[in-house]
Amino acid sequence: MRDITIKITAGLNGKTSEIIADENSTIKDLKEAYAKRYKLEVANIEGVIDEHNFKFALGTEILNDNRKLNDVLTGDVLKGEITITAVTRPPLIAKCFRDINEVNAWTEIYTLPKLMEILSTKIGTDMQDDTSIFASSDKDVVLKAVQKNSEAFEYAADELKADRDFILIVVQVNGPCLEHASEELRKDKDVVLKAVQQFGLALEFASDELRNDPEIVLEAVGPEYVFAFEHAADGLKADRDFVLKVVSKCGYALAFAADKLTADKEIVLAAVQSDTEALQFAADELKADREFMLKAVKQNRENLRYASPELKDDKEFMLEAVQQNGLALQYAPDVFKANKDIVLAAVEQNGFVLQCALPEFKKDKDVVLAAVQQNGEALAYASDELRNDPEIIFNALTTPSITKKPGAHSNTSSSGSDIETKKTPVPNR
Repeated sequence: MRDITIKITAGLNGKTSEIIADENSTIKDLKEAYAKRYKLEVANIEGVIDEHNFKFALGTEILNDNRKLNDVLTGDVLKGEITITAVTRPPLIAKCFRDINEVNAWTEIYTLPKLMEILSTKIGTDMQDDTSIFASSDKDVVLKAVQKNSEAFEYAADELKADRDFILIVVQVNGPCLEHASEELRKDKDVVLKAVQQFGLALEFASDELRNDPEIVLEAVGPEYVFAFEHAADGLKADRDFVLKVVSKCGYALAFAADKLTADKEIVLAAVQSDTEALQFAADELKADREFMLKAVKQNRENLRYASPELKDDKEFMLEAVQQNGLALQYAPDVFKANKDIVLAAVEQNGFVLQCALPEFKKDKDVVLAAVQQNGEALAYASDELRNDPEIIFNALTTPSITKKPGAHSNTSSSGSDIETKKTPVPNR
């Protein structure tokens, strides 16, 4: 980390000032230091001088408050010095910034009305034709507003919604703003790509053509945005090769694939490998396919949940299932959890299954012996009586231990993964 000498020229007081800051400081940090250090006399409604009164520019580029100094450094400033210009904001614009800053972004019921009110603030009059100018036409104010709530962009001036350079910035701040961009820009691949990279569900607002673009859709879909694939064109949802790529990246996307592909074994197994929850979207014929379901259970114990009722009632299938993955016993019907043959097969495959076995099996010497012979650490789950049994103890001590337990996160047959609830981030709307 190094210190940078910041020369701020044409500042609010018309003088050149120097501030020392480390390269990890943000532009906002620098502005706060500048405002605090100099109690500059600038007329404004509230008589307050703070970071909202001005913006910083490097050449012709306006520097976003969240940027770090090391992001704006170039070869010219490797010597540790950079010159920045402070550009004064009109007092009413500064007030708009303060008002936006006070909006609670998480109280959505209040956020949008307040932002609408700010954007409708009259900030001046065009001297040419006496036309009123509102905050909704000011790029800085609009950008600050959409950071709080993407819906605020609906109330921006039309010329801003059609300004390609500005939209490219806006959608990187809040992807759902794409909804209110001009129709032409919703057809612009660069704009849409930036939007879905920021928020995958922004795919919904892309043009029909771009919702049929493999690059755009693949970028939009991901573990955080599992529902983005719902907005892809039907042609892509039915494209086998493309769907295979999508579900390999985000298994849950199988929910939106064409029906015929939910019966494709390769695609469904790829989806399940990525996300165990995906199996619920497989075709019923696959859930009733003995061979397929055994492969799925071997991948992850939780997949047994989605086996057809007929397979779940089949003792031979259940026996084969726990032989593939002992931890699948957790998802077996109660009648099989109480079946000694099946419990024995389960602990022989994974001794830790003893932990979730019924109490009577923790007292059953045959079951406990089989468990500790597979994994010595399973002794911890035996009954008090059997934990004092010399034969059981001997076998436990002479059997290599596998440290992963049933609650460990893994998709292997030696340890399962906890069931997790799917959550998709909600945009600031």
